[in-house]
Amino acid sequence: MLLSPPDTDDQYFFKESVEKYPSEFWSEILVSEIGVVLGFNVLKYDVGHYQGRLGCLSKNMVSNPNTSLYHGVDVLNDYVSDFIITKKPTYSFQQLMHLCESSNEFNAFKKQFIEMILLDSLIGNTDRHTENWSFIIDYSSHNKEKKDFDTKSQIYNLLLSLFRSEKSKGNIKDGMDIISETKFSFSPIYDSGSCLGREIPELKISEYLNNRQRIVKYLEKCNHEIQWINSRVNCFELVKNISLSERTIFRDIYTSSVQNLTDVKIKNLVENIDKGVPINYGNLNSVRKEFIVALLIERLKRLKEIGDAS
Repeated sequence: MLLSPPDTDDQYFFKESVEKYPSEFWSEILVSEIGVVLGFNVLKYDVGHYQGRLGCLSKNMVSNPNTSLYHGVDVLNDYVSDFIITKKPTYSFQQLMHLCESSNEFNAFKKQFIEMILLDSLIGNTDRHTENWSFIIDYSSHNKEKKDFDTKSQIYNLLLSLFRSEKSKGNIKDGMDIISETKFSFSPIYDSGSCLGREIPELKISEYLNNRQRIVKYLEKCNHEIQWINSRVNCFELVKNISLSERTIFRDIYTSSVQNLTDVKIKNLVENIDKGVPINYGNLNSVRKEFIVALLIERLKRLKEIGDAS
């Protein structure tokens, strides 16, 4: 749901938890704070209360009329020849790297893809499908030149149709000839709420807290949406493979972010996430907070084992 506060041009999305996972909106808020601590470019989520309903608020990334999201599914379809669009498309890390190497514009985004995967692996996000990451296109220069187009979608569709036409004819050398004057950036990381054990009901949490092996087994079932070659693998196996195949970039990211994260920082962040929020806003109870901390600490330990060995 898109909302606009009075007396401002800003736009915000209000997102509620799905009914069976009532703490999901807190996962979005927690992940945005974790991302900030790591130094990653993440979309900011805050607690929201709208017409008696609870959820999280995030600012519209493309409220500027000269910007638009270029979703992953469209990017891969335009640039990666072996990517196939289905009802729920699958894709691999190798395809992402092929995308990055297809042009100078994309090559700069290897770092952002690896950061996104590291964050997912820390929080246990299993829903990084092809519409849960995007690039932001800023075509303000085209907007000034093409005054007969009065909406961003018309300009955006024109650029993409020209691009796809020339690409199919083999006339594009670097993959960005048609929109070379357009500013192109990786969007903030967003829609990361399918994580942090949000699907575990309150009555089951104590079973995990009282038995570390339950937590270990739970982590082992976490396969990342992004495949390694043609198979979905555990998040930590994916990270380990990346640490070996993209060693320099991975090492730079790891030493500047994950390596500096501590158990104490995690505990303080989770325990204070709802500080100052009225009780009737559906604050996280202490048991679920303890469970989230236990999950994050165990995941961080595994990521540090991989990173320290890289």
